[in-house]
Amino acid sequence: DDTIEVTVEDLEHPTIMNIWASWCGPCRFEFPFLTEYALQDSTPYDIWFVNASDTTLAAAQRFLRTQESGINAYLDPNNAFSNRIGLEVLPTTLLIDADGTLLAAHSGIMTRTVMDFFHAVAENPRVGSLDVSTVEIPDISAIIGPINPEEAKPIIFGQQVVGVITDEDWRVDYRFEGT
Repeated sequence: DDTIEVTVEDLEHPTIMNIWASWCGPCRFEFPFLTEYALQDSTPYDIWFVNASDTTLAAAQRFLRTQESGINAYLDPNNAFSNRIGLEVLPTTLLIDADGTLLAAHSGIMTRTVMDFFHAVAENPRVGSLDVSTVEIPDISAIIGPINPEEAKPIIFGQQVVGVITDEDWRVDYRFEGT
């Protein structure tokens, strides 16, 4: 409940910033997992929980009161930080070096594999590199179109559905009835 302002100059060593909102289901799901890391004395970096996009401070505080205490939780007033970095997905987790350099970023739920990767990068900052300007990203969007339930394959309770998805046959529609 204390109010302080933090800047990049306040970083003493690599810091993970997890950007979350109390209404975000994936954020709520990963929060206890990240709290476990944040409360370990052996973690070689700080973990900051940065609340963004909540409609009220009270909503964020209510959620935080249901979590373990002792974590570093911050509010992004008016989404200033989120807007500055172009945040599009919640949750988003950033690994920032002590000098403010972005070392790694992940959008979506954090897993042990991603945390292991962040941990390795934090312990070995700037070892290896990737010039993203040389990476060609193919257009992977697809127009899914409407589903016609009458044309979908019917399935019944207990029936096993097996198939193969390929580039040509990438979608199979099924229909079922149930309560």
